[in-house]
Amino acid sequence: MRIQQIPEEWAFAGPHTIAQRLGGGRAAERAASYDPEAFAGPGSLAHGGEPLERRMTLPGHGERKAQIFLALLGKQLGVQPSGWREAAGTYGEEGSHRSVADVVDAESLVRVRAAAQGAERAATAE
Repeated sequence: MRIQQIPEEWAFAGPHTIAQRLGGGRAAERAASYDPEAFAGPGSLAHGGEPLERRMTLPGHGERKAQIFLALLGKQLGVQPSGWREAAGTYGEEGSHRSVADVVDAESLVRVRAAAQGAERAATAE
């Protein structure tokens, strides 16, 4: 699956890459220690739809990309405001293999890529 002409796993690895370039663990630890409210504002994570709506306002971020990002936050990072699965749509489904949010190892990456290829074949067949 590709996001704006680059492989999806590269796109979502960006924050990790930046942290590594800033000095690895210490930079990541500093960033992780910040209060989420300082970034998002009071009550902004009260409902899963709010981070989705905020993400969709960014240039180049439509509903699909915003849903994948929300699923990634919920599944991989434990950021799970009320209603996050519903707001993430099919990408938030437990046990799905639809996006980078479901990639945890080499096997799950293969499953996500196979699902993406199947979806692309179905879309071109229509």
